Amino acid sequence: MTDWTRLNREEQLRLREAFGHYLDTLPPACSLDMKIARFQDWLSRKGIQYDHGEAGPLRSGEPDSVTER
Repeated sequence: MTDWTRLNREEQLRLREAFGHYLDTLPPACSLDMKIARFQDWLSRKGIQYDHGEAGPLRSGEPDSVTER
C-alpha cells in the first residue's frame, strides 16, 4: 500500500475530488468519524493507506492558504 503522505499535492487533490464524486452516491453523514472512515475505506480499495492523525492538511513547509501562495 502507498502511504497518503507520500503522494504529491496534485495526486492528493485528484483523489479528494474523485472521493467527492463518490460521496455524492452515498447518504449524507454529519459525523467526522464516519467521513474519515469512508475516506480511509475508499482509499484502501485504491491501494492507499490514510492515517488521519498523520496526514494533516498539508505537508510541512507548504503554504496553508491560497493567500500565502
